[in-house]
Amino acid sequence: MAEKSALIREETRCIVTRYLDYNHRKRGSDHRWTYTQACYIIPHMMASGNHTAQSMVWAILQPSGGLDTKQVNGQRINDLKNILTLDLTVYGHFTALDLWLTPVEGRSDTYRVEGTSVHALRNLLLRKNPVTFTSTDPQERPLPDPLLLSLHRACVHILHLSGAMKHILHVLRAEELLMETN
Repeated sequence: MAEKSALIREETRCIVTRYLDYNHRKRGSDHRWTYTQACYIIPHMMASGNHTAQSMVWAILQPSGGLDTKQVNGQRINDLKNILTLDLTVYGHFTALDLWLTPVEGRSDTYRVEGTSVHALRNLLLRKNPVTFTSTDPQERPLPDPLLLSLHRACVHILHLSGAMKHILHVLRAEELLMETN
């Protein structure tokens, strides 16, 4: 339900590229369309279970990011403030921590789309940047929380600057190879 509300909030478009969702395009329309996916800023896995890794991440996010875990714990993870509707390419880069949104000073709900490489931004550079988020009904369908977006951005920077991302990618690739051989 939250994912449908996010799509309605964003006028059935990717919130970043503004391309129409494939399922909502009109015949003969000259608008560009794309396949979209609901994207959780704080992923579902962070709201369920009590694994050691999750506890460690929350321990870092709470004091440094000002996030109260109660804001996104359990079913609250589905709050519209934690969801973006994204083009599948943007979704992939956002969730892989290759793309983030930086607020534009003095402009409400406006973000510069940034990434770790030109490849991550190649298609986005052809579109408007920065982007301004809008809602069809700000009271009923609030925009993504700037605090959650800033925590996402901080995690990206920490992982890439610390060199941890290189190790994480190596481990994930090894795991993929192991699964392929089984």
